[in-house]
Amino acid sequence: MKRKAIQSAVQQIVEPNWLNKTLFLGDNLHIMRRMNSSLMDLIYLDPPFNTGRNFRAPLGDAGELEEVFSDIWREEDLDELEHALLAQYNDEEDLSLFSKSRYQGFNPLYSAITASRASHGKSMFSYLIMMSMRLIEMRRLLKETGSIFLHCDHTASHYLKMVMDAIFGQENFRNEIIWQRAYVKGTRGPRKTLGTITESILFYAKSEKNRIVIPKTIPKKLPKFKHKDERGYYRAVTQLMADSKLHDSRTFEWRGLNPKYGWRVSMENLERMHKEGLIHYNSSGRPYRKQYAEEYEGKDVGNLWNDIPPASSEERTNYDTQKPLKLLERIIRASSNPGDRVFDPFCGCATTLVAAEKLGREWVGIDIAERAKVEIKKRMLKLSIDRGDNELAIWKGIHIRNLKNSVASLWRDEFGKLPPPRTHKNWLYGECGGKCAGCGQHFEKRHLEIDHYVPKSKGGTDHRDNLQLLCGACNRMKGDRPQAYLDAQLKRLGIILD
Repeated sequence: MKRKAIQSAVQQIVEPNWLNKTLFLGDNLHIMRRMNSSLMDLIYLDPPFNTGRNFRAPLGDAGELEEVFSDIWREEDLDELEHALLAQYNDEEDLSLFSKSRYQGFNPLYSAITASRASHGKSMFSYLIMMSMRLIEMRRLLKETGSIFLHCDHTASHYLKMVMDAIFGQENFRNEIIWQRAYVKGTRGPRKTLGTITESILFYAKSEKNRIVIPKTIPKKLPKFKHKDERGYYRAVTQLMADSKLHDSRTFEWRGLNPKYGWRVSMENLERMHKEGLIHYNSSGRPYRKQYAEEYEGKDVGNLWNDIPPASSEERTNYDTQKPLKLLERIIRASSNPGDRVFDPFCGCATTLVAAEKLGREWVGIDIAERAKVEIKKRMLKLSIDRGDNELAIWKGIHIRNLKNSVASLWRDEFGKLPPPRTHKNWLYGECGGKCAGCGQHFEKRHLEIDHYVPKSKGGTDHRDNLQLLCGACNRMKGDRPQAYLDAQLKRLGIILD
């Protein structure tokens, strides 16, 4: 199937190949490779930060065994396949990552990643490859109107910004949101650094078609509404006369008032507010716009979010990296509508999924840890109780799919029903000129064997772009491992050169 035909098929697929309220257990890269394209309205991810710490994640109630996961990325932890595919990635080509084609030309993504090795070291290099492979798939999963929010901290935010620019396009960068998660504690004496009290959320769009509803602050207490009329309590918030020379001020006389610097609003708006009783006059006769207590929603929020504290003790799950529910509710409200689809590929203790359920969105999550199933059940049960629903109302509608060992049961509909790999042998032989994709030696067709470039166990398919021919020796050496593993082995043996 040619690339244009694949794109046409993708456009025709409008339904997800998973159910609403699904939690997948397994490697999110392998699972995302098999999910239908262009279906997510919002993606939020809170991946490991590469901080060099080990985090403890309780597997259930207190007293049970704990699962420890590392937030330290080493080159030996990196799947060679990811390195190999990224080295071929070209942002002008199809991003399905099912193809073995050797892309040519300048590669801004790989250039950004390799630069991190020089400036930071192998750990950051490996971390960015891991993240890039997954972000490329997330871009494919997003609708054209969709948005993605990547939560990170100072250890990698600047490197991730370069990666996101390369994958989503610098023109689709919207904001770097700074979330203040703590306050500076008092200290004595000099220190090497200032207190780290913020984290970053990189906000990108799939295209120029995205829109966001500007969120409002969450006030700790309501301002004073000390005035009262027949509609209720109100306060005077906006002075309608300009108190200095403004570029957009308007000069005219209205009901005997002719301010020196003009008006902040038009005469038509002044008349409308006067008729609706929305103007308050102070003791000196200056007009102000009224704001009623029942209408108060807070102030517009910019990219500094300092009004959302960490998760409260009531919602804590003893998960070290847990984010507060209010933070996810703000993101979901701002960038999606009821009924839209929200996706979290690192869902952990399920905060995103709980917020999406609470706000009437469809959702799907992925996590590699079994404890995610425990956490989502516990938190959804609590949400049901808080709503006054039947205790199991939400939980009964949740679908848990454990794909840790195999993703074969998840299939991308856009590829249709593919013929068996063996039917492509003639075509593959012509494409490769009879040469083994490993050692490069020429063989007769009967001596070459069909192999999956991306193993099926890692999300690869039987699509012919994911098939290649290997000689028997290379195929045995590769086994069910990435092609880059074979390349590395052959280089060590001196059979192929860099």
